[in-house]
Amino acid sequence: MKNNRTLDYFLSLKYPISIYPEDEGGYTALITDLPGCITQGETLEEVVININENKV
Repeated sequence: MKNNRTLDYFLSLKYPISIYPEDEGGYTALITDLPGCITQGETLEEVVININENKV
């Protein structure tokens, strides 16, 4: 059976996001299910915006 799922399908899925505060300030966010999908931001709002843009 051939898998007909497209990239758009996988990008539309909901992935858990881990957010960690950094000692020097700001936050790091990553999606462990998507290797290399990591970003940083100065505020929680900024890091959430960044990780969602990074996923697309």
